[in-house]
Order: sequence, then structure tokens, then C-alpha cells
Amino acid sequence: MRKASSVASGTPNSVATVGSNVGAYSITGSFISPAGYALQFAPGTLSITPATLVFTADEMLRYFGFGNPEFTGTFSGFRNGDTLQSAFANGVSISSPAGTSSIMGYYPIYASGNALNYVIQQAPGNEAALQIVPAPQFASALTEFISDPEETYVYESNIARDWMCPLGTPAEDELLQAAGDDDLGRDWLKVRSRLQLNNCIDSSKAPGCRF
Repeated sequence: MRKASSVASGTPNSVATVGSNVGAYSITGSFISPAGYALQFAPGTLSITPATLVFTADEMLRYFGFGNPEFTGTFSGFRNGDTLQSAFANGVSISSPAGTSSIMGYYPIYASGNALNYVIQQAPGNEAALQIVPAPQFASALTEFISDPEETYVYESNIARDWMCPLGTPAEDELLQAAGDDDLGRDWLKVRSRLQLNNCIDSSKAPGCRF
């Protein structure tokens, strides 16, 4: 039995290239028979099938009773320098079956569109990419904050009004007169004179004696 290579020789070819679109292309060729056989050639078919684009949805959260946000995501698997714009000439749609009245829980986010030379495959995480949560509750009235000044010794001595305590006896007046212009001596005389504190009156003037 003769080998096929000795019966016929030639090279099959096709007009399809690495950049050809999805479709069916004929396989042709030119063959001869060195052995002198009469050759009958039947063209074949080369099929280019779509590549797969994987869509991964971005996780989203929305409140119950509100509308859906604008969904986003990414595609991977482009070939031959294609982009989202070149592959989806008519644009791509990203949506969810969840509506305004959908109950709280998880819902899918899917991408769809007619992509030249591609089919869209949804990533596994797309099945629960949208979460609907309870709407926040707000108070019907503004919260009123009340603060009281802290009454401490520092407050009473430096912020509150000074107390002025007049001398209680003529003898004490004489002692103060004897002190003359010596302010420190006059203060000590006030302490030693045992003032009648029940006679102290509220005054915004200083100095006075604090108790």
C-alpha cells in the first residue's frame, strides 16, 4: 500500500486569520498527485466560535423601598486588543431583578448585551451582589442638648461673682486704718478680725473675701 504523501501533495488553507470574526470559513487547497492519480477535492469548513467574557459585578447595598443604584462591574477575557466599547457596539446593560418593593435580602446583578465575537458569562459572586437592608430611622424632632455649668471651687472663685464682706465692728475699721496703704497687711487684718460672714453681699466688684 502506498502512502498518501506519495499519492498526493499540497497544502490546505483558509482565508480566516487570528483576527477573523466569529463564523464559518472554507478550507481550500491545491493538490497534485505525483503518481498520476486524478484528484477530487472537497472543501472543508473552519468554524470560529465566540470567546467568553466573564462579567464580575461590583457589590452594591441599597435601602428597602428605594430605587436601585447605578450598577457597575468589570469584564475580563477580551482578545485581539478588543475593548468594552469595540466589543459592545450597541452598549451593555447591567441590571438586577430587584425592584423598589423587593424584600430585604440578597439579589443578583447581571450584565447583558450583544457582543461581537463574545458570549457573556456571569461570575459566581453575581448571584448575591446586591444587598437590600432596612431603611434608617430618623427622629421626628431635633435632639436638644442641655449642659449646666459645673459649680466647683475654681468656677465659684474665678467665674462667679465675688463676695464682698464689710467689717463688722468699729474696732476692725480702726485696725484697717492703722495698716495704711499696706495692702497685704490689710488683707491679714481682715482674716484676723473674724468677719461676720453672714453679712457678706453679692458684688461684681473685686477685691472681696471668698468663702
